[in-house]
Amino acid sequence: MLARIIRDFQPQPQAPWLCANADFSGEDSLNLLLNAGRIAPNTVLNINGTLVGIVGVITPRLPFISSPRGVVIDTNVTNIVQTQVNNLTNNGVKIIILISHLQTIKEDSILCRRISGVDIMVGGGGSEVLANQGDLLVPGDVVYGSYPYYVPNANNVSTPLITTEGAYKVCWQNDLRI
Repeated sequence: MLARIIRDFQPQPQAPWLCANADFSGEDSLNLLLNAGRIAPNTVLNINGTLVGIVGVITPRLPFISSPRGVVIDTNVTNIVQTQVNNLTNNGVKIIILISHLQTIKEDSILCRRISGVDIMVGGGGSEVLANQGDLLVPGDVVYGSYPYYVPNANNVSTPLITTEGAYKVCWQNDLRI
């Protein structure tokens, strides 16, 4: 199913599905997409002369909430992300965005505290609502924290973490100045 979704998804410009902590070699259809560049651990964009790296990771609990079949998920997310960030930085990337699907803002926050070099984190999979005073909310929403939610990284640098409740219930605009 995932292979079909990735294969049929045609963004402009064509962007890979990002996942640095999965081994797709045991799933032929996904491995073909990996070898074709449709799946990658990271991608680099050149935005007005500035190299911006984007790294993707998925929850180590994937086998408990889905059926990944032959895909093996590496649970050492911290080392994987830090290695990706270091490699990108060593290759001239100036801004790093981490897109995670760790299921809760708590898991994203734990990861953020263990890594350095990420400029902004985009978390997915949770149901936490982040908002500021005066923001319009869906009736019944309970605010978890401010938007963006700031978490100190391994070097005690405040890192913005953004997320929203699933199913596009709320969509915020984010301006990242590059």
